[in-house]
Amino acid sequence: MKSCFFLQSKQLLWLFGGTRRNHKKRKYTQIVELKVRMDCDGCELKVYNALSSLHGVESVEINRKEQKVTVVGYMDQYKVLKKAKSTGKKAEIWPYVHYSLVRHPYAHLVYDRKAPPAM
Repeated sequence: MKSCFFLQSKQLLWLFGGTRRNHKKRKYTQIVELKVRMDCDGCELKVYNALSSLHGVESVEINRKEQKVTVVGYMDQYKVLKKAKSTGKKAEIWPYVHYSLVRHPYAHLVYDRKAPPAM
């Protein structure tokens, strides 16, 4: 009788995900924005090739005028930053200033030059 109950409880645990040790953490699509110093087409191509070679990257968009790189995919932002720095370029996470930290967030030219343009 006890062995029958033991089997049923194990089956119930398995059904409801009780003791599964090989459960991997689910990764979600992320948008990572970086500020990367790029001067020429060669720099842009070097950064594009490096970031697109990462596992889980779906798309890479580069805006050289703003020196902004947008990466979309299933990856960690710090791995993307490390890969961008491995190209020899100065790279950092895109600076963001929250609107509550600025006195007049919707006034023109109130944001710092490092901050993204107001939308």
